[in-house]
Amino acid sequence: MKTSTMFIIAAVVATFIGLTAYNFSLKASFLKGDYKNPFYGFTFNSVKDVNEVDLQSANRITIRIEKGKNPGLWLKDRLKGNLVWTKNGNTIKIDLTKAAKDDGFQIWDNELILIMPSTVKLTSRAYHKDKEEEKRAHISGGINISGFEQEAMQLDLGKYTTAFLDKLKLGKLNAVIGNKDKANASLVISSANQINTADFNIPGEGSLDLMDPNVTKTHYNLSDKATVSLNGKALQAIKVN
Repeated sequence: MKTSTMFIIAAVVATFIGLTAYNFSLKASFLKGDYKNPFYGFTFNSVKDVNEVDLQSANRITIRIEKGKNPGLWLKDRLKGNLVWTKNGNTIKIDLTKAAKDDGFQIWDNELILIMPSTVKLTSRAYHKDKEEEKRAHISGGINISGFEQEAMQLDLGKYTTAFLDKLKLGKLNAVIGNKDKANASLVISSANQINTADFNIPGEGSLDLMDPNVTKTHYNLSDKATVSLNGKALQAIKVN
């Protein structure tokens, strides 16, 4: 038998063995029910006694912030060495490492989850290496906040950052969307939210999308460049008035 033929056969056998082992691994994972675990493939890092979030490099980070009894950060292995966080009093500060920023590292959906018993304040700020990069910038990343039932929540969304609120029950919501710079920020509130009083401040080119949430009383402080999209009851209230 030719040497080349022997190499081909050996390669085929090695591939077959590898596929067989992989299939057995998948089967074992399936039988254990790993596919049912929303945190499968994540590493947990306990972070206790915090109710405020300071999110830096928010234009490069997609994060889910959810209510839960076991507070902490869940992150995928790809984030290790690229993500840093510190606790100062009741605030957790989350950011990318300098090397990750310089390399243009991006955190995508379902890679970073923060579990908290309550979130009373969120601040988000974008990061750009220089003015030239900022000139080419657009809204990226994303903050998804869901499941909280509490008296109040305060949002301070910096330029080039966006947040989505879902399944919240709040007494009062205060939201600042963007700043006076020529840069956009965005807040979207789904129909699954119940809010007694909402105060929205858009000092620049920010945008607000109300997808028919249940809001009893609303106050707007809008610049001439602000964009507000209304659906359902919020739109009907304006038509009636």
